[in-house]
This record gives sequence, C-alpha cells and structure tokens, in this order.
Amino acid sequence: MTDKPRNLLDRPHLVDSLTEVLSTVRLHGALYCSSELSAPWGITFLARECAAFHVVDRGSCWLRVAGQPEPIALRGGDLVLLPQGDEHTVSDTPRGKARVVDFQDHPGVCGPMMRWGGGGEKTRLVCGEIYLEEDGFQTLRAHLPRVMHLRGDGDAPAEWLQLTLKFLASETSEARPGSYSVITRLIDILFVQAIRVWLSGNAPVTPGWLAGLREPAIASALALMHSQPGKDWTVESLARQVGMSRSAFSELFVQLVGEGPLTYLTRWRMHRAAAWLRSEPSLSVIEVAQRVGYDSEAAFNRAFKRALGTPPGAYRREGRAQAAERRPSLPSLA
Repeated sequence: MTDKPRNLLDRPHLVDSLTEVLSTVRLHGALYCSSELSAPWGITFLARECAAFHVVDRGSCWLRVAGQPEPIALRGGDLVLLPQGDEHTVSDTPRGKARVVDFQDHPGVCGPMMRWGGGGEKTRLVCGEIYLEEDGFQTLRAHLPRVMHLRGDGDAPAEWLQLTLKFLASETSEARPGSYSVITRLIDILFVQAIRVWLSGNAPVTPGWLAGLREPAIASALALMHSQPGKDWTVESLARQVGMSRSAFSELFVQLVGEGPLTYLTRWRMHRAAAWLRSEPSLSVIEVAQRVGYDSEAAFNRAFKRALGTPPGAYRREGRAQAAERRPSLPSLA
C-alpha cells in the first residue's frame, strides 16, 4: 500500500473526489444560536433528522451523546459535528443536569446572543442545526461517524473557523435583507470545511468511499468514477488508470470501500442521476440516463428503481412535491 498523504491538499485527486460528492449535498436550511452560558447549566437536544454542530467560542464544557458511555471534554476552539443528529447534551460538568431544548423555539435562534445559567463560570457556544437535501446527504452520511470532534488550540478557534464565526456574528447582529441566506451559506462552509479537516487527520474511518480517499490509488479511481460516471469503466481500465494490476486493485478497493468497483460505480451513477433528476428539470429521463452511461431508457429505469425503489419519473415528481412543502417554519431574517 502506498504512503498516506499528510494533507488532503497534497493530493489534488482526493480534493476532486471529495468535491464531487459534496457538490451533491445541498443545504435547504439552517438554524444558528450564539449563547453565553454560566454555570451550572445543561442543554439537551433531542434526536433530529438533521446534522447538528457546536463550537466552543470561549470557556469549556462537556458533550454527552446518547448511546455513548463516556462524555467528551470540549474546550475553546473546538468544533463538534453530529452528522446523524443523535440526541445529545452539552453541559458545564460531565454529568450535569440539563433541560431539553427545541431548537426552533430556542430564544436567540438566528438572532442576538442568548444568556442563561446560574451565574457562575461562563462558556460561550455557537450551536446549530443543518438541514440537507436527503438524497445527497445519504451517500455522505452513511460513512461519517456519529461524532466528529475537531480540536482547536485551546485558546481561540482555528483561523478558518474564527473568520466564519465572525461573519455569522455580523449577519445575526441585526435583521438585514438576505441575512438568512448568507447565514445558511456560511454554515454550509462550516460543514464542508469540518469534513475536510476531519478527513485530513488520523481519525478512524469505517469502510466506504471516505476510507478510500485516504489511499491515493483508490482515491484516484474514485475521482475518475465520480467525475466521469457515464464512461464505460471496467475493473481493468480503472486499475490501469491508477497503475495497479486488476487483482491488486480490486482487492484493495473492496478492503477500503467495502464493495467491488463496479458495484460502487452503479450506486454512484444512480446517486448522480437522482441529483440531476431533481436539480435539472429541463433534462429528460433519457438525457439523465445517458449522463450516467445508459443508452437504453428502459435499462436505466430498471437500474434506478432497483437502487431507489421508485422509477425516475415518479422520483422526480416526489421531489417537486417535497420541495413545495419544505420547512415553512424556518425563520427568515429578510
């Protein structure tokens, strides 16, 4: 096996592959709250169908996640992301009492800083929920851990995080036209950058495409499949492109990704087709099929229904109906 890169940016093909997947993950809403909490304090967030994040701007606190026995110590500069939306508690002590908070009813959401607690030592948190297009998120979500803890330097957030929070604070300091749209995009940056930084580290990764990104040869093959899903790839042609024998490539791919190259390719094609069906209404079904390597609309329909449980046309119509109903209760600062 080849040496692992020390940084994602040292390997352009890793960035390209990650970008291809992240490009299909779209935010359709976000909630954000900046809080100054004084000890004793504790807040429980119930399980939600969205990702959640917390940034410790100042001070320190503890995170407890449902189903995990040990609390996690958080300190100034730390960012924690919960991609699965698990129930969790943030408090000033490892086992402190907490009250349940519904984010949408939380005073201070997408507005001025909230102050609450017993009057003791203070911790400043930035908390949020991220609502993502489910189709794009599932491919990513399936391989992310339940908790992604990115450590700061103990005194202040990393520069990229500090700048993002500065912009967030500016946009939430007063209601201005378009502020909510700006906030959503800033949280989008926060989400993507958190995944990039986490992947660049040494945290363990379960078998899947994220694990494959850490091995240069497999990352190159993934980048080829992601960027050219309509090409007539074979195991031999992919192996040749990355400078490996067919058998060695196939074995390493299965070891890291958890399935064979062509099985993965089919799933990726259906994932891209699903994204195009909903994001590009001007494309006909056969045009989408051709983009992912199918000359026969009937063959594409069968493959798509086998993968997603519904034909392409019905899938597109369901997407339109869902878009019309999507989250009318999200706050607007416009």
